[in-house]
Amino acid sequence: MKTIEQRLELLENKLLTPKDFTVREYLNYGSHSVVTKSDRELILHEFELLSVQEQQQNLSILWALQPYRTDAGFAFFITCGKRTLRHELSKGRSGDSTHLWGATDLTTEDEYKMTYLSNFFKNKWIGGFKHYFSKRFIHIDIFTDRTW
Repeated sequence: MKTIEQRLELLENKLLTPKDFTVREYLNYGSHSVVTKSDRELILHEFELLSVQEQQQNLSILWALQPYRTDAGFAFFITCGKRTLRHELSKGRSGDSTHLWGATDLTTEDEYKMTYLSNFFKNKWIGGFKHYFSKRFIHIDIFTDRTW
């Protein structure tokens, strides 16, 4: 049985090699966990229902955003990434969401950090950006450099 230090060292090394890092490891990454313990199994169950291609797209979003989390200096949370067309239509949506191709919704734990994150992405992100103040999330996408 590996000690906690050995397990954390293995995970630290895997951060350098994302292709070997599983979703379960990412969600359970020590004090840097991205979700609460009670949500992990639900997220994993939903993730496992995705096709391999959709899983890879969502993992790509995680890895693409990690440098931004590091630069921000605090955790922010992905509330939505890649969606399937089935999901979009089941929610009564039109089916033309940017989440079908390359968009992410983000939030954080308090209003100060949310404001900081909004300014941070507005200045650093190349692509679509919208801060939905009343709903407390930020939408970013990989399409044209635009705000609305």
